[in-house]
Amino acid sequence: KNGGNLGEGGCVAWIFEKRGQITVAMDPAQEEKLLMAALEAGALDMEPADEGLYTVFTEPTELHQVKTALEEGGVKVKSAEFTMLPKNTVEVDNDNAPAVLKLTEALDDHDDVQNVYANFDIPDDVLEALGAD
Repeated sequence: KNGGNLGEGGCVAWIFEKRGQITVAMDPAQEEKLLMAALEAGALDMEPADEGLYTVFTEPTELHQVKTALEEGGVKVKSAEFTMLPKNTVEVDNDNAPAVLKLTEALDDHDDVQNVYANFDIPDDVLEALGAD
């Protein structure tokens, strides 16, 4: 159904790394200050998310420590959670993108599924052409 195959639990876990993920709200003019505070607190990396939001990545064991340090430094933390990040991504072309998105959406909507992690990368121009951006 939807072009997917069901594997054993954990059979693709090697493709992902468990990380702490903290979403923070910050004025883009303060990006460098946020990056320095995050790195000093033990963060691994930071990247822009939506407008005015940034994602800070940590080792799983450092999530709480980094979150607390950011909050104590006056940073507005929107969320802090564990996630699985792909070690490598696979680019999906225009022909396969609709099926991949349909499968991902079906999995995410299923009552028995808690989280969906994927290692695909659909270029922005393909998403725009599909109206899925």
